[in-house]
Amino acid sequence: MARVWRICTIAAWALCVVGAIAIAEGSIAWETELGLPIDGTSLAPEGFMRFSGGYSWEEGYGASGVILLPLPTGEGRLDVAAHIGDDVMIDWPIGTWTLDGSASFSVQTPSLDAFSTTANVTAYGLSTTVALDLYSFQGAPATALMLEVSGPMQAGWGLSIAGSFGDSWGTPCNFDFTGVTVGFEAFPWCCVHTNMQAFFSCAGYERTTIDIDIELWDGVLVLDGALEFALETKSLSLTPYLTVGQQCIWLSVGIEPQEIGPGTMSSVDRFVIQGIGIETCEIGSVTFSAISALGGGLYRNANAMEIDLHANGYYVALAPNANPKMWTQTDYDTVISIQYEVATFVGGYTSSQLAVDAYFGTKASMLFDLALITATWTHGPSEAFSYRIALQFDPAGTDHRIEFGFDVSKPLL
Repeated sequence: MARVWRICTIAAWALCVVGAIAIAEGSIAWETELGLPIDGTSLAPEGFMRFSGGYSWEEGYGASGVILLPLPTGEGRLDVAAHIGDDVMIDWPIGTWTLDGSASFSVQTPSLDAFSTTANVTAYGLSTTVALDLYSFQGAPATALMLEVSGPMQAGWGLSIAGSFGDSWGTPCNFDFTGVTVGFEAFPWCCVHTNMQAFFSCAGYERTTIDIDIELWDGVLVLDGALEFALETKSLSLTPYLTVGQQCIWLSVGIEPQEIGPGTMSSVDRFVIQGIGIETCEIGSVTFSAISALGGGLYRNANAMEIDLHANGYYVALAPNANPKMWTQTDYDTVISIQYEVATFVGGYTSSQLAVDAYFGTKASMLFDLALITATWTHGPSEAFSYRIALQFDPAGTDHRIEFGFDVSKPLL
């Protein structure tokens, strides 16, 4: 009961403060979600309560804040952010400058968990950015500083140079230097657009990444590729997108072996299709999407849950430089999503959305390898209020889940 009173007190103060100081355009919102994982006959409720508010002035100033309280127990967080921006003036505006800052605090054990600030000045086509981050790494305070300068070159090329400084964990540096990134952005030539980045650390050259986008036949066929060279290995990924009407079909193509160079294969053996997908295939008010991996499980964000995702939240393969801690490889090789959405403006605004997702995997024992089914119903009887009901059904009987949630918001004018 004491926790409930603390939640209500913090929420009331947050809403009053935001409402009192909002003298321009802004909004406040209250969102609550409660999930019930069902494991056999036991229930273990979990969820969160989030209060947020923000406002901005026409002069370019703005601020926002979020209070997140886990339910029924857990470490709460308070996140605040501010933005300031204006024109760079001499006799007339020659550019812009901005300053952004954010901080994250622990609510139950009052402490500063992270702080970051970014300053940017853009004038005469030249952009200069300075970013400072303070955070905790393995229980110890750490810092990171980034300096970046970018601008146009001759023949339409763009050049950027970014230097990173800070605590060089696990590197041979004897000073607070972590790396330099040199980027080249080529002027789009015909149907080809390329970008290149070279990465250097205190140990020297590390790798070069080349992104290539090719658009053919007015966007009917798009090739999105990435080629990475390191000191001893090379990797290539290629994703063709085929658009027919409003339907987009894509293939993910890779090479085998995935890495070539000294100590591995010296040449590419063959190209392989890693997966196939369909994006935003619309039939009236119904949207269909699907993704299927042909060589293993799909990837998703490590902090996300199946009941909150659809097919477009999964990936066939990860980029060579992706952080493995941010991603989880699942046991599902195919996800099919069907969404029905309708909105009306007669007598006021109302909206409804029904989403059904089917998961398939080779480890499942059901017909057609069905592994999981999720369904979500979201209804907004007005612009200021909406509620959500979500169900998760596991044919194996080990991962059932029910979620309830609502969202209340109000604009501040």
